[in-house]
Amino acid sequence: MASSGSERRLSAILSADVQGYSRLMGVDEEATVETLTAYRKVFSDQISRYGGSLVNAPGDSILAEFPSVVEAVRSAMEIQRELARRNAELPDDRRMDFRIGINLGDVLAQDGAIYGDGVNIAARVESLAEAGGLCISGSAFAQVRNKLDLEYEFLGKKQVKNIAEPVPVYRVLPAPEASARKTAGTAGRGQGKWRMAALGITALLVVLVGVFAAWRFVDWGDAPLPGDAGTATKEIPSIAVLPFDNLSGDPEQEFFVDGFVEDIITNLSQLSGLRVIARNSTFTYKNQPVKVREVAREFGVSHVLEGSVRKAGNQMRVTVQLIDGANGHHLWSKRYDRQVRDIFALQDELSRKIISVLKVHLTLGESEGIQRGSTESVAAWEYYRKGIESYYKNINIPNPEVRELMEKALEIDPKFTAAIVGLGRTYLTEGYPRNQSSRFGDPLSVAEDLAVRARELDETMAGPLALLGNIYFFRGQHDQAIEYFTQALVLEPNNWSAQAELGTVYSFAGMGEEAVALLESARRLNPRLSPEYLLHLGRGYYFAGRYDDAIDSIRRGFALRKRIFIGN
Repeated sequence: MASSGSERRLSAILSADVQGYSRLMGVDEEATVETLTAYRKVFSDQISRYGGSLVNAPGDSILAEFPSVVEAVRSAMEIQRELARRNAELPDDRRMDFRIGINLGDVLAQDGAIYGDGVNIAARVESLAEAGGLCISGSAFAQVRNKLDLEYEFLGKKQVKNIAEPVPVYRVLPAPEASARKTAGTAGRGQGKWRMAALGITALLVVLVGVFAAWRFVDWGDAPLPGDAGTATKEIPSIAVLPFDNLSGDPEQEFFVDGFVEDIITNLSQLSGLRVIARNSTFTYKNQPVKVREVAREFGVSHVLEGSVRKAGNQMRVTVQLIDGANGHHLWSKRYDRQVRDIFALQDELSRKIISVLKVHLTLGESEGIQRGSTESVAAWEYYRKGIESYYKNINIPNPEVRELMEKALEIDPKFTAAIVGLGRTYLTEGYPRNQSSRFGDPLSVAEDLAVRARELDETMAGPLALLGNIYFFRGQHDQAIEYFTQALVLEPNNWSAQAELGTVYSFAGMGEEAVALLESARRLNPRLSPEYLLHLGRGYYFAGRYDDAIDSIRRGFALRKRIFIGN
């Protein structure tokens, strides 16, 4: 949570600077300052006109914030048009060309300034723009791609300074280039029809083979796919949190132990400087003998956390060990004896200790503290965890038990946002195309109402946004789905399911590069994804022009589907 006097928010950030400013100052300081002052006025006027605010303007730089990416891009294009007109009146050696970059990201606002990776990415994207040009990040592109009469060129995923993950970058094309591309596109309309036909065929195939399950978590085939994680990345630390042993002697306490561990995974997943393997992959080792070095090698992580929980009445004993995945050495271990009512505080303490030992780099906002959840009630939390365990048994078939348990949690704590989202997902399941004989009228509308309610209670939680993304995807409203999933990933960068779901939306929208980037990233976080994942990834490869990879991925998806349901 932000400290007093500060505020976290999702914003469109515009960053700009002058190309060759030092050269201009070296030639004629007074003329350069005079031009810069006049051009800053253009920025100020256009930023204000499109609803933005000028945050800072040190030296030759400009930093502005907008509530809308669409308005930020409109403002930037208007600025560049006006500056180009003015530059045309100047000698070539006195032209002052600005580069502009725009990003949609989370910022921390304090005392009139804004901070965070959202600002840093905007600056890095700006540095990739040409003089007099505009570049935008992938998160910004998702908001504007169908809303403005502009053309875009995908420049690829760029590894930029001090940002852990590569950033997708798009160049906004000037009017002449955009017109030329539209003309060329008219000549290729026949190919466009084939593209849409292929999209329809692949979508139909996925519906047919996906009738039984959408995101089951099973073993993969033997051959690696492009983007497989073989070894731990050296760029940022990474961790696999294994299921803890239940030493209570009571199988009924499995939900408590698993829930304790999953909350720690969720805490760590909110950090952009740490790669966290999904629960759905690590929990395949539940009740199995584990060789830590093999686990680290399989998941491509630098560290592994394991432990045990013994719960007796109101007391619990938790033992944890943090292990170096490369050599199996114990880096840290500890035993905690606490009362059950202190479970949330203990989860926080463990998460912070892991962050400290691994020397995880925290952004300014992340350093404010880890969220420990949205309820103070252990009883409500227990009902919620029981509901989640029941949900995992079959996430694609309506399950009255899940709904009943979520409702019981909400009877105790009506503001328990995670339980509201969990309840919403039961209605989302009712809204699956194959389940639309639902007894609940329009279940997607009920799910949407619950998602909005949870969002109003806690704007820092990714779950309500991901739920909204799924709802709009099922409705076929891809733009809105992309917007919500993108916002969810800003809040929780390691949310593998939001990555996979956003990648799936991109694949259905024919945006191959974006789909592949997200789906491959999701698999690095959750290596044991489903056959349907392979089919969605195959569609992404197809639209990215990687036809051999597309064939291999789709072939393996069908083979794995056959192995699951036929047993061969």
